[in-house]
Amino acid sequence: MTSVRRASAVDINSAQNPDVRGSTVLPPGGRDRLDRGPAARIIADAGVVQAVAGIGWRWGGSWTAFRDGQHFSATGR
Repeated sequence: MTSVRRASAVDINSAQNPDVRGSTVLPPGGRDRLDRGPAARIIADAGVVQAVAGIGWRWGGSWTAFRDGQHFSATGR
């Protein structure tokens, strides 16, 4: 029998949906994309956010301590 390991987190297109913590933007190249309109980045009403929420995962773009628009996780971390 083969064991299957399930992912508990995934980052989607980090260059277009950077992790923002105060003045720190990761990856640094994502800084140029912070002022784009909603159509160019993952936003709360995007299909991917709704789909992931449908399986019980959480989106880092809705965090309050910092925004991590690329991050989705089963644990909320």
